[in-house]
Amino acid sequence: MAEVVQEVKEAEQEAKDIVEKAEDEKEERIEEAEEKAQNIVEEAKDNAVELKESRMKKFRENIEEEKEEIIEEGEDKAREISSSASENMDDVEDFLMEKFREDYLGE
Repeated sequence: MAEVVQEVKEAEQEAKDIVEKAEDEKEERIEEAEEKAQNIVEEAKDNAVELKESRMKKFRENIEEEKEEIIEEGEDKAREISSSASENMDDVEDFLMEKFREDYLGE
């Protein structure tokens, strides 16, 4: 009978050891899973930051290109206006000289 009791105690201890080992493994796996999840989250954040920076750089480049185009167009129009004004100044000068001669010199 003592042998049976001893076998039962040994079986119980073995079962207890198996449960403890399973609990330890479970905790270890949970920790590993949490660590992996944290790494995935950090990697996703890093990727998001990189993507944002890349898009912002491209956006700034596009804005700079548009700015340069607008400046170039403005400079072209200013040259056109200046050229046109110069041509008109010759006509205005001729008109004023003619008017002066007519009104004051009687020509």
